[in-house]
Amino acid sequence: MIRKSVCLIIVLAYLSIGSAQQSGEDQVRFEAVKQYWEWSSYFGLDGLDFPSLKYQAGRSFQALIFFDQMPAGNPKGWYSSAYWGFCSTEVGICQAYGGNWDGTVDQARGTKIKKGEREEVALKRFRESGFSSDEDGPPAAPTVLTSPPANTPASRGGVVLTQPVPVDPYDIRTRRGQIILPKLDLPAAVRQKISNADAQQAVQATYDPQKARCTTIVPFADERAPYIPILNDCQDGPSILQIRKENGWSFTAGGFFQDKAILNRLAPRIRSNASLVLKPGR
Repeated sequence: MIRKSVCLIIVLAYLSIGSAQQSGEDQVRFEAVKQYWEWSSYFGLDGLDFPSLKYQAGRSFQALIFFDQMPAGNPKGWYSSAYWGFCSTEVGICQAYGGNWDGTVDQARGTKIKKGEREEVALKRFRESGFSSDEDGPPAAPTVLTSPPANTPASRGGVVLTQPVPVDPYDIRTRRGQIILPKLDLPAAVRQKISNADAQQAVQATYDPQKARCTTIVPFADERAPYIPILNDCQDGPSILQIRKENGWSFTAGGFFQDKAILNRLAPRIRSNASLVLKPGR
């Protein structure tokens, strides 16, 4: 669950690369993070949070971009807290997005760049904390991340891909580039009215229509959704439960919400995008 206390910033969709050429994997990761933020902006409990800058599509900034490498061969089951991320002194933060082998991005964590701190140094410190947010507690035992050489060429609008730097359990690559904030659309699952059969089955397995006192609504969601808000419409008022994609779909501990602001924003969106409706006595 990404709360407002976590330093978040939404980026990407386009990486200006000059004469360099993006690999297919790069494009897949950029698109996966963009899809994550589109989902979060629509169905996230807190929506979008911009502690470091006001979000404006088209705004660009220079950054040291980093991403973990998937293992060769069969990557099934692979997960990294550094699926994709960046450090930028222009916006004052490092941000890491956690993601799975199938391109499901499920969280974002960030740390502020200290005054006078270079991006390479900030990334090293961020890595040594296990890519924890500033308020997540004391860092884990440090593992050395070698910074790119000081004389590595970089120019505005260009990207230089450094050699892979093995860091157990991460294998980090870095590049310098320009990030341009994208225009965020409605989630693809909402636009295309896609149902997530596995998530629906998980909800149905816990719903007994003979004992239920609430109408339960599951919204449209595709396989890339990291979590899905489930609306319970009851006589004494609505509530929202959340299921997450963790070794199959399951309800999360502490995932019960009756906060008025959350309900006012999410309940109408869930009702208007109902993929499955379970009613008592049926």
